[in-house]
Amino acid sequence: AHFLEASDREATDVIADLERVGSIIERDGIRAVPAHLLDGLAADAKSLGVRGIAANVLVDPCDPPVARERAFGKLAGRLIGARTRRADGRAIPEVVG
Repeated sequence: AHFLEASDREATDVIADLERVGSIIERDGIRAVPAHLLDGLAADAKSLGVRGIAANVLVDPCDPPVARERAFGKLAGRLIGARTRRADGRAIPEVVG
């Protein structure tokens, strides 16, 4: 599947993807999430200027599942915060970690 840059995507689309991935993780674990969904969230994070290793850990199938699930939680919070700040017109601060 092709993902648009996050700046071109509606906040509701990003949140819908986060909810979809979260539901799959809750039900079946991170290994059951299709790679294209994880890659799309990582692309959204990059497009929004969210920095840190969470996106890399999330998409790396060699990392332990628990680390990838933790990375999803961190990235989800940062994506929601970045979308909110972008919608409010405030600057998106650099996020590290």
